[in-house]
Amino acid sequence: MKRAGYLVFALMTLILVSSCGNKADEAKLQAVEFLDAYFKVEYMRAAEYCTDELKGEIIKAFEQIESLESGIKESVIQNTSRTKTEIVSVDTESKKDTVVVNYKVILPNFPNGIDNRLSLIKENKIWKICDLGQ
Repeated sequence: MKRAGYLVFALMTLILVSSCGNKADEAKLQAVEFLDAYFKVEYMRAAEYCTDELKGEIIKAFEQIESLESGIKESVIQNTSRTKTEIVSVDTESKKDTVVVNYKVILPNFPNGIDNRLSLIKENKIWKICDLGQ
């Protein structure tokens, strides 16, 4: 009987650990896809990875870039597209119902990177970026 109890406990632990891993993996994938679109100045695509509130802010940023003079706009897009990102960590424990992804923004002039983070919440069974910031 004790052996069956240990087996059940081990199985439940395995399920819990694998579901936490999936949570982190799913959120990380969404973050990577968002960052890729965001730094390629594909804001309409990036907005699809966001909550409705943040989506509105992303679209406003896109509209501001679109309103720039052609040469300036091209320069902004070219410089931004040179930006690389690197996921540093995925925190699924600190905040309830929120995943915090820490990443580095690597620019040609800052090869060591600049620390940054974004937060995701689950919305309709999909992780969505809800906050950008340091």
